[in-house]
Amino acid sequence: MSRRAARQPARRRRVLLRRVPRTKCFGMGIAMTKYDTEPVIAVIGGGAAGCMAAAKAAECPGVRVIVFDRNEQPCRKISASGNGRCNISNEYFPEDCYYSSGCFDREKRLQHFPPQKLLSFFVSEGVYFHSRNGYLYPRTDQAATISSALLRILRDRGVVLRSSCGVSGLTREAAGGFLLRMQSGETVSADRVVLASGGAAAPQLGGTPDGYEFSRALGHRIISPIPALTSLVIRESTKAASGVRAFAAVTLLESSQKPRVLRREEGELQIGNGVFSGIPVFQLSRLAGRALEEGRKAALCVDFLPEFAPETWERERARRLVLAAENRMLRELTDGLVHPKICALIAGHCGLTAENKTGRLSEKTLRQFLDRLRDDRYEITGTGSFREAQVTAGGVCLEEIGEDFSSLCCPGLYLAGELLDVDGICGGYNLTFAMCSGAAAGMAAAASLG
Repeated sequence: MSRRAARQPARRRRVLLRRVPRTKCFGMGIAMTKYDTEPVIAVIGGGAAGCMAAAKAAECPGVRVIVFDRNEQPCRKISASGNGRCNISNEYFPEDCYYSSGCFDREKRLQHFPPQKLLSFFVSEGVYFHSRNGYLYPRTDQAATISSALLRILRDRGVVLRSSCGVSGLTREAAGGFLLRMQSGETVSADRVVLASGGAAAPQLGGTPDGYEFSRALGHRIISPIPALTSLVIRESTKAASGVRAFAAVTLLESSQKPRVLRREEGELQIGNGVFSGIPVFQLSRLAGRALEEGRKAALCVDFLPEFAPETWERERARRLVLAAENRMLRELTDGLVHPKICALIAGHCGLTAENKTGRLSEKTLRQFLDRLRDDRYEITGTGSFREAQVTAGGVCLEEIGEDFSSLCCPGLYLAGELLDVDGICGGYNLTFAMCSGAAAGMAAAASLG
């Protein structure tokens, strides 16, 4: 008998780790090459949902938690969120802050780990927050504060984090449990799996569609993923106002024979050449993308003067028409109202130029020009790509996910975060859902082993 065989115990329930190279992991104080009979929870994905799942699962004694992340540096998306400041949550949760293709009951879905618990979790670890108009950020205004805290918590709780270790396959074993195949060729067995690999958005930050294939192979239905919180591409030229930022109201219309309003938003509109962006546009992009995917036409109505009440605008328009009688240039007619480049943009849409003399234009033409400042229409032809998107709309169908984020198709599997068919508007809602769902999934996976 060889020395290695002599060291092995006579009976083993299962081999949990095989051929684990030390160079591919940092075990946070745990030797990765030893055999262990503790039940294993494998977490696929080292982002917000995955790290929270691991942190909460590791609170259960006698459970071994291993996180597999395909990226060299976990939590990359967290580190880039909120322009590097990490808008982690919000003080307000309106009814329409989340989308899903089916019914989404926020209170029920987040009952096991609500947003208030998320903040308390970090505060108990010494991370504090402050608010900007309801948007909650770490007090340091550094996204690294959140990612560093998560990694420290995992280390302190004995979680094994394997970076640069992508999973290429996931199957359920006939005798129960799961077999994970690594891209390196290695295989790992686990008693429970939390699938938190994220969505297809931001591939440059680690976004991947792998989780959809794993879920589909284990019996789940996938709602077609599309980019969300991204720009809108339009048919009309906006070159005349490219680079301008302006406060505006944008209304998304389903442009059929009878246009239907889908959603209206206000905020800073950013105008590019043939593209609109900015938070109000991001809020509409999911609805626009889904409409286009389903073959429906969509249009954007831009109001560059949303703060004017109808009666106030009537008086202001009448005053401007009086000024027009003085034979001014068209751009002078909008002085004090909008950026000169927006005047040029609207004039072009009316077949005019900003230098046209108002005395040579009919009152009807001038009225149409001024009214277009309040209702400028654009045909939407597409959205920004997954690379430009902040989040993915679509994913694993929620009807197949239990309230504790357990799979109703595959016992022992739990799913969380952006992988699911849930996406939120701007304001920290997506990060909140990722972390809260991850925590709930991790707790449920650990509890199922008790």
